[in-house]
This record gives sequence, C-alpha cells and structure tokens, in this order.
Amino acid sequence: MATNRDNLTKIGPYDITEVLGRGGMATVYRGMHRQLNTPVAIKVMATHLAHDELFVKRFVQEAQLTAKLREDNIITIHDFGEEEGRLYLAMEFIDGSTLKEMLGKPVELQLAVEIIRQVCEALDVAHSHDVIHRDIKPSNILMDVRTVYDPVTKLRKKRYRPVLADFGIAKAYTEAQSGLTATGMAVGTPDYMSPEQGLGETVDRRSDIYSLGVVLFEMLTGIRPFRGETPLAVLSGHVSRELPSPRSINPDIPPAVEVVIKKALAKRPEERFDSAGEFAWELEAAVNRSLRDGFAVAPAPPDTGATVVAPINPVGSPGPATGGPFTSSPSTGSQSALPTGGAPATGPVTPPPVRPATPASGLPAATGTPGTGGIPIAGAPEFAEGLAAEARGDYQGAYEAFFRAYRVNPNYENVALRLQAYEGQGYRPLVTPSQPIPVYKPPPAGQSTGLTGSIPPAVPRDRERTAAGSGNRIFWIGGAAAALILLAGGGALVAARGGGATPTPAATEAAQANTQSGPATKPTLPPKPEVSPPNKPSGGQPVKPEAATPKPEAPTPPPSKPNVPDKTDPVLARLPEAQALVDAGDLRQAVERFRGLTQQYPGSYLAHRGLGSVLAMAEVGGNDAIAGLERATQQKPDDAQSWALLALVADDAEQTRRSREAAAKARELGGEISEVYATLALQAAQRRDSAAAKRDIDKALQLDPKSFWSNYANVRVNLLARNREATVAAAAKLVEVQPKVAKAHAIQGRSLPTSQRAEADAAFKRAIAIDGNSPSAHVGIGWLLWYEGKSSEAQSQFEQVLKRNETYVPALAGRAWALYQKREYEDAIAAFQNALKQSPDNADALAGLGLSYVDGPKNLDQAENAFKKAVEIDPFNADAHLGLADIYAARRQAQPAEAAYRKAVEVSGTDVSYRVALARYLIQLQRFADAKTVLQDAAKIDANNADVKRLLDELQRRGY
Repeated sequence: MATNRDNLTKIGPYDITEVLGRGGMATVYRGMHRQLNTPVAIKVMATHLAHDELFVKRFVQEAQLTAKLREDNIITIHDFGEEEGRLYLAMEFIDGSTLKEMLGKPVELQLAVEIIRQVCEALDVAHSHDVIHRDIKPSNILMDVRTVYDPVTKLRKKRYRPVLADFGIAKAYTEAQSGLTATGMAVGTPDYMSPEQGLGETVDRRSDIYSLGVVLFEMLTGIRPFRGETPLAVLSGHVSRELPSPRSINPDIPPAVEVVIKKALAKRPEERFDSAGEFAWELEAAVNRSLRDGFAVAPAPPDTGATVVAPINPVGSPGPATGGPFTSSPSTGSQSALPTGGAPATGPVTPPPVRPATPASGLPAATGTPGTGGIPIAGAPEFAEGLAAEARGDYQGAYEAFFRAYRVNPNYENVALRLQAYEGQGYRPLVTPSQPIPVYKPPPAGQSTGLTGSIPPAVPRDRERTAAGSGNRIFWIGGAAAALILLAGGGALVAARGGGATPTPAATEAAQANTQSGPATKPTLPPKPEVSPPNKPSGGQPVKPEAATPKPEAPTPPPSKPNVPDKTDPVLARLPEAQALVDAGDLRQAVERFRGLTQQYPGSYLAHRGLGSVLAMAEVGGNDAIAGLERATQQKPDDAQSWALLALVADDAEQTRRSREAAAKARELGGEISEVYATLALQAAQRRDSAAAKRDIDKALQLDPKSFWSNYANVRVNLLARNREATVAAAAKLVEVQPKVAKAHAIQGRSLPTSQRAEADAAFKRAIAIDGNSPSAHVGIGWLLWYEGKSSEAQSQFEQVLKRNETYVPALAGRAWALYQKREYEDAIAAFQNALKQSPDNADALAGLGLSYVDGPKNLDQAENAFKKAVEIDPFNADAHLGLADIYAARRQAQPAEAAYRKAVEVSGTDVSYRVALARYLIQLQRFADAKTVLQDAAKIDANNADVKRLLDELQRRGY
C-alpha cells in the first residue's frame, strides 16, 4: 500500500481512508461518502499538473466520457469536482486486484476467454458511444472476484467480473484525428499499443481490438509478444516485426484460437476484427470448434479450496446461446451445428481426456473414422464436398463447403487457394444477419488454385436488398416494406437476408433453355401455405407469440354521390382545355396553364387541384405538388377528389403519414369518384385485404379508365398483393393511357421483375428520353445499379436527383441504402435519418436505420427502437420483424426471438428466406425437429431453394 504523502484526509463529500495507488499524474485513494457511508475509489490529480491545460483537459474528459458509459464491465463514475485546486474523480470501488496481478504464467483458456468476452462487451458499449479507450492493458482491467456457493455441486465458485477503467486518454471518434498529443508524443502504453497508434496515425476502435489482442496473447502465453530495452524498441516490434506464434510458446493453445489471436494482432487495421463483439464471438467459436474437433480444452480443476471458475452471464440472458457477435455460439449459417445421432444434444460436448498429437506439418489432427484405417486431414471431407458441388455447377454450394473446410482447418492450403479464387469472383458465405462474416488471410498471390476451369462471378448480394437472381423480385422502390417482396413463380426464390440463395449458372442456363424453347407456358403460382401454429420449445411450454396484428375493419364504401364540381369556381369553364393538355401528355403546357390559372384565380380549388396533380405527374417543382393539393383541400375541405389525389401523390412521394391522413378524409367524404375508390383500394391493399382492394380498384377504373392516378394505384395494389403478372400488366396499362408521360415509363420499369433488367433499363431510358430530369427514372436506374452491386454508381444516381430536389424521399432513401451496401454505416445512419426527417413514418427507411445500427456501431437499443417503430407503422414489414428477432437472439432472449421470427414468416407470405432464418434459429436452439418442419414448409413453396435443400440434407445426414 502506498503512503499518504499529501496527508489528504478528505476531499469533497468523501473521507480518505487509505492510498490505493500512486502514479505520476494522479493518486488513487479509498474513500467513504460521509452521508451514504459507501466506499468509493477517488482519483486525485497531482497538484503540479493543475495548471497543465492538456492534462486537465484529459482528466475532465475521462470524467465526461466514462460517466456516459453504462455497462457492468465499465467502471461507474459517481462524482467529479474540484477542491482547493485539486481535481478529483469518485468512482466505483472494486475490492480486488487488476488483471496484471493474474499474469506471469498462462491463464486457463476458458477463464481467459470469459474475461476477454466481458471486456469486449465493455468496448462494444464504449465504441457505440464513439469512444476509443486507447490504453487497454492488464493494469486498466480491474478484477472483481466474488466467491459464491453452488448448492448443486456443493462447491464454492469464483465469479470474475473484469471492469475496464482509466479512460484518461480516451477520445471520441470525432476527435481521434491523431494518436499524438500536442507535444508530438504518442499516448498509450507501448507494450500494448497498436501499430497505427505508435506511428501517430488516425486510430479507431480496431486499435482497441489490437491492444486487447496483446492482452489475450499475454494471458495465454505468460509473456507479451514484443519486448525491448526501450519503449521505441517495443513499438518497433508492433509496427514491423512478425508476430511470434502463440503455440510455439504454449502448445496447449488450440490452433483455431491461435488464428483468432493472429487476426486480432494483424498489423493493418482492416485485417483485424471489425468490432469487439466480433472478436469475442470468433474467440468463443474457436474454443467450441476445438472441442468439437477433439482438442481438449478442459476447465480448470478445482483448487485446494474446492473453488471452480463460474463465468458471469449477462443479466437477462438465460437459456441457450443463439449465435451472433454478442453470443458464444458458433455460426450455423454455413456450418454444421448439429450433433450426430437421432436426438438433440442435451449438453456440451465432452472433450477426450488427452488432446490428439499435432502433426509435424502444424495442421491440427482430425479424428479418424473407426475402421477406415487412417486419420484424414481436418477439413478434407468438407473440401471433397466442395469439389463435388463444383463439378455439378453449384458454385455457391462449393464455396460454402470450402468455407466450412477453412473454418475447421485454417491451415489447409488447398482450401485457402480455392477460397482466394472464389472470393475474387465475389462469393461470400451465407450467414445469419446478426453474425459477422469471418475473413480469412489468403495465401500469397500467384499460387495456383488448382482449378481446371473458370468460376463464374457471384450474383451481387447484400443482406437486406439482394439481387434477385430468380427473376421474381420487383424493382418497385416506393412505399415501405412492400418495396422488397419476393413473388412465387418459376426459378428459385432469393433470400432477402443473409441466407439468400443464388441460382447456379447451370440452373440459370437450364431455365433460359426452358424459356427459349418449346411453347410458352404460363407460370403457375404455388398455393399460399397455411401458417402453422408455433412449435413448442424443448421445455414443453408453447412460445408466446407477439401480439396479433389487429386487422382494421374494412372501410365503409363511400356514399354513392356523383362527382359534381363547385359551379361557382371560375376555373370550371376553363378546366376541359387544361385537362385536354394532360390527356395528350403535354405536361409542360399543362403545368403552365394550371399555374396561370392559380395566379389568375388564387382562390380556385380546381386550379390548385389540377396544378398539384399535373406537377406530380410531370415530377417538377419538388414538394409543390403536395403543397398545391393541400391548398385545394384548404379552399374546399369537402372536396373528396382533392383529398384522394393528395393521398395518392403523397404515397408516390413516400410521405406515409400525409397519405394516410388524406386517405382517411377522402373515405369519410366519399363519392362516385375514380380517385376516391383508388385510395380505398390502396388502403385495403396495405392492410392485406385483397378482396376489398380488388373490388375498389375495379370500381375506380370503371369510373375513369384513363385516370393516371387510378392506374398508378392499380400498379401499387397488385404489387402489395404480390401478384407479379397483374403488376406488370397494370404498369403496361398505365403507359398505354399516358405514353408521353415519363413517370408512366419509370413506373413500368420499377414494376418489372429483376429477371427483366434489360426491359427495365429500356423503360427508364424511354422515360429519360421524354424528360431527361425524371427523378423516378434516375432513381430506378440507381436501383438497377444497386442490385448489380454497383453501390457507388447507384449512389451517384440518387445524388444526381437530390441536386435538383434535396427533399425527394425516394432518392434520400436510395442514397442511404447505397451507403449501407458500401458498409459505410455511420454515413448510412445519417442518410436514413435525413430521409426520416422528410418522411417520419417511412417504415422502409426505419428498417434500414435499424440494420445500420446493428451492422455499424452495434447499437442494439437504437436498432430495436427503429424496428419497433417500423412495425408500428407497418405491421406487415417482415424485415422489421426479422430485425427485432435478430436483436432478441443476440441478447439470448429465446422466446421473444422465436416469436419475432415466426411473425416475420407470417407476414412475409411466400418469401422462403424468412423461413430459412427461423429454421436456422431453431437449429441454434437444438430444436431440430421443429426446424425440419419449417424447412419442409419452405420446400413446398420453393423446392429448389439452395439454403432449404442444404439445411434439410444436413439434418438428414445427422439423423433428423
């Protein structure tokens, strides 16, 4: 214990009881709050530094940054103040030592992993608040060790809670322009400093991951990776020397764990884990994989005091692990997580008493099959499976098998060579959304891959908006979650999320051959499957589903009153002339005519109604169209047609709230008006009342078959009903009605399935030929580029529209999705928020915002709020339900996760991808029979879906 040289007995509301530690900048005391009688640790800044602005700034920054971080594994700040020139910081008192005192010899593996996992949780919280610690080291990890009694084992258990402290040199991302202080000295501790921090370069959260990797290296080997006589020599090692093999120091470290350590300690930040959560997940997965592969990772034996290690589980996370970067379960997206045998596993895999010998090649030994007379190389069965898939033209399946082989054996050179070739063509593993995609270190360039032929490029995919190789996805971007639907028909459905299946080139060629030869046959839609009741979990209790989505009552048909305009309106006599210009497609002249009428007769609702409608058709004037229609409703509040047009135009502009409010008013007023019935049809389609939607849209077109906006509604109604053929036919009818209107051609392009990209592109170009500035055509081209994986070019198209109209919501949302596809998540979050400023109730933008929070800063609370709001706005938004399911799964909340997955399946109709996501989750819960039932239902919809076939085959191979 250090002595109290300052004779400090009290400070602020605290009595000083002892000195806990002393450094050059501050002294840490143990204190007691006088009124509350609670112990605290008090950090008091050295008096000689009180006038040093830099150190004072750091001290204040530590208080401010740490105080906003609320997490069990981050030190809690109680108070901050100044007394007699002394700055002090009162914080949580940890009655224990630091991790530094535990080192000097290797720490038992499972304890090391548990400590790292909890520190990663702390870092994830800090990073989600844009805080980089920059001084991760054992002495800054306090160890709260408690002994508890286990009545089952009759033993005392040690529970470890590592607590991350000392944010004194932490910085916010926005301030982390350099790792240097104002004096040009690098801040941090050289032994644990990342290469970029040591060089004074810009640092981000991956610098903390490197430092924590050094800590893990030291925990498992007993020594630090780089040592030297001077700090500069140590830094030089981090920057330029090759990392020593951890297994060369401690052979008991499993090879898979060594791979994780090496990745965390990669010299280049982009080669490390992207987040602390991913680091923890990969580390735990490596240990689990080592157990499965027969590498003994036995828990620490009871000590002389009969004490065993019992890691602390996060609060509120009982039940089985569910996979993902925040859990301890390995991926099931492309790996087997199924035990052999005919029944689910009931407990952890029991490792053999002796670890198999490691061959001289350095490859981990694989357990041979009894009776085969030999021990194969680990990963060889998976590699053979990949070769077989490659031979039959299933290139995505081949990549998946090679990827599994790599996960089993990262040192398998043939596998790495194959993966290098496949990833060069754009292939990526199909994993569940909440799980990170591991990135392997490819072999040196120039080595032969062993391929005898060429690999076709992968179809560009992204987790949410996947390129629909099946040709059944429609390009429509307007509206909320219905913007991205999958329609049943010929070919394989493409998964909307990470489990998306890409048809093989052979299958595509076969489909094309079938299409080009023989008589044309009309594809038949498979029957919509009945939604089965939720399965019971393993405990026998039924899962409580989410609250059922209340189906709104069907609106009362409008009163049968004729559409009689106000005869006192002075524009009435001039209306036919202006309308004739609209019918002829001469929108420029029509806009000028109606503008002249509004200037001549500013109180005419007919003039403002006509101007608003034609501005929206011509796509000019930005928000002037909606503003004009709102003026018409103000001048004649009982004009149902003005309200109906406002609802339809706002729907086209993705102004959800305005559209719904106007639609309600149009329904209330009613009338034998085409646009009123069109509005009713759109409302019915949005609540999935197909019969009412068809009845009302038929009535709308009967009243006025040439109404642009009723024909527009016909396209939207069929789109929401997931009737591909009817959608395409409705769009063709719209072009027939208004062949000279650019917007009609753009809508036709957006209505075509993605198998007809050439036709869609031609439709957009026809629109641009009519109007070179057509925003809907440029947005449509942007989405064509997006689906092809050309996110930068897509972003350019969206931004081209925004230069002319910075509030155009479809372009704002498109730009956000382009940034999301580029994995520029922080910018995507800002872009989605910008879109939501213009359209607060845009469920699609909210879903994108939620995904960006999950994939970027890993802010699950913010993501959950976004997904919940999206579901509140649109209860049929399957992507938002799926996002909630992923979050609950990441938190290990099994019942709400399953309920949300099932809700996504329920509202998604015939989209197989949501069933695949549910099946994978059930597999993670080891409920294999339930997963098989879900997959069998999916196979009834699409028997050719690669994910469905692969998972069913694996279940069958494993005896289920």
